[in-house]
Amino acid sequence: MQVRLKILAFLFPLVLLTGCGDSNSQEGVGTNAGEQKKPGVYISEMSILLKDMSDGDVIARVNGVDITKGDFIRRRKLMDRLYRIKKNLPMKGKNKKAASHLKYREGSIIEELMKRELMKQGADKAGIQYNSKRASRLFKETVKDLGCPRETKETFKNRIGQELFDLLSLMIKEDTRAEVFLQQSTTNDLSSVSEERIAAYKAKVDRFDARSKKKNEKSHQRAMKFREKVLNGADFKKLGLKAAQVSPNYVEEWESFQLMELESGDPLRKWLETAKVGELSMPIDLDDGLAIIKLVSKEKADTPEGMKPVYDYNLTRCTFFAYQYAIRQTDDEIRNMLLDEARNEARQRLGEKLVSEAVIEFPNGNQFFPKPKAKGAKK
Repeated sequence: MQVRLKILAFLFPLVLLTGCGDSNSQEGVGTNAGEQKKPGVYISEMSILLKDMSDGDVIARVNGVDITKGDFIRRRKLMDRLYRIKKNLPMKGKNKKAASHLKYREGSIIEELMKRELMKQGADKAGIQYNSKRASRLFKETVKDLGCPRETKETFKNRIGQELFDLLSLMIKEDTRAEVFLQQSTTNDLSSVSEERIAAYKAKVDRFDARSKKKNEKSHQRAMKFREKVLNGADFKKLGLKAAQVSPNYVEEWESFQLMELESGDPLRKWLETAKVGELSMPIDLDDGLAIIKLVSKEKADTPEGMKPVYDYNLTRCTFFAYQYAIRQTDDEIRNMLLDEARNEARQRLGEKLVSEAVIEFPNGNQFFPKPKAKGAKK
């Protein structure tokens, strides 16, 4: 089972360009049911708050440096263009998918701009210069992650326009300095991983797999007992409503579908290719668990004359818990993963420290970025 790490959106291009911000960009602050909303910007309010502001109006001031509505607009345009490239959408005109993405992500832009400014100020203070070779590599990594690895700077500039290309280049340039600043600001080793740590991680994976195997064996036994009872006359649906470990709603019939909707190697497809109506499967490993499947009906669908017959299948199932085994990784993959974890933790700590020490103002009165309390401060 893989764990998705939250990455602060203020350092590396891939995170920034695809618009993956932190929690404020998704749900706002304090949006749990029954909880009073705390000061902050919610995505649905962003356009309202900025509507009557001009491009030069200051949204936030970070240690005396202004972040304007114009900065926000340019960053949002870049986010839109790069998302369209990544998803192979038209570069011009309205697009529902792109619009939905922007509405979902634009709430993180102000916070990102502020954190980037803090990183820039920290790098300036430390006298860190940007590395042109590293910047070139970051550009290549960026366009590769966007799905166009052979793109040159010139052709990419033509796709997004001079203004946005200049903004992207500046972001990448600052990211090279931010990397060095991050390394200088932590006592953790962000460049290497010991063989002992790799061995410890692999041992952890082995323990996880061993537990998963034992649990899956028990689920398999439960599934086989259920199957045996149904074969001996028990009603599939009534018994399934009691036996299912995953949602009992799964015991209802599925909407009809055709084999072409399943991949060729799908275990369910393999079973259906030879199954007869009324037949019960052995436990089949589905995405959401082990399942006993019953083929309820198989009806010939309307197909043009001369084509191979196509059938509509109707199924019902009873599903039991199944645990995924850990993905087997090479030593290099484990090393990179552990380094990413260490860098993410270091970024988080550094970001929190910079924000807690900064003088942050909101001249227009809108609290775009709630500043955390300093350590030891009374709640």
